[in-house]
Amino acid sequence: MTRNTKQLTISTAVVQCKDLYSPSNKHRTQLLQKIIEAETKAGIILLPAGYYQNQKMTKRRICSLAKDVTRILKRADSFSVVCLGVDYRSGKDQIAYAINAQGIIAAGRKFHPTAEERGVITTATDFMTKENGMERTFQVKGFNCYLAVCYDGFGIRQLNIKNPGVDVILDLVHRFYKQGYGPSGDVYFARKGFAGASMQWKCPVFGTAVFFGREIPERWLTGVLYTGTKGVQSFKYADNQISWTERVEVAEGVETAIIHRYTVTR
Repeated sequence: MTRNTKQLTISTAVVQCKDLYSPSNKHRTQLLQKIIEAETKAGIILLPAGYYQNQKMTKRRICSLAKDVTRILKRADSFSVVCLGVDYRSGKDQIAYAINAQGIIAAGRKFHPTAEERGVITTATDFMTKENGMERTFQVKGFNCYLAVCYDGFGIRQLNIKNPGVDVILDLVHRFYKQGYGPSGDVYFARKGFAGASMQWKCPVFGTAVFFGREIPERWLTGVLYTGTKGVQSFKYADNQISWTERVEVAEGVETAIIHRYTVTR
């Protein structure tokens, strides 16, 4: 690594749940603590969308979330930025937060809903709209990082959005089920969502999700860099230009987090 090269470690935590529904927020905090303790040297720890579920979106609840995460980070003596999603009002508000030991540093609301969500959920006006006055981009070690909520990854390509100066896309995906129980298009997300956004903005995309009632596919991509010109229809897993360097597992109750560590340089 040369003197002027920047380097960032990103840990993607994909969650495998034995049940078909999300456990309590208390359980998720216990799992989060184990993840943070295992990844104290990571620049970014990325978790899924809807990691926490709250019926009401209030300032008090948001502050409580930040307090829980900052407490764990301080106890672990960690300088990591934790990116996780919270769904409010049964998913009508879908927010991604970036939190470090000092508190929330960025927040983003889903801007590109699925066809089923249009007119049902409250979306951001556009891909750079502030959330409660907070930007959805933030910097870590000289890298400009962008928070995308689930289907936003598809929106970057489908809306032909120009890169506003982003070095890394962090796509917090909600969930996948075994067939017949709910959305199960994990391959579709990796091939057309992550790869499409990477091709559009010419930067790596990192994504996480919860796999309910099924195992996480061993080859599922949590990090994608695709600079090809053939289009996402032709993208295959073998075309991916980035790979993880280490794999770690941590478990809590009915859930296990599979963590992949990546190193990004520029």
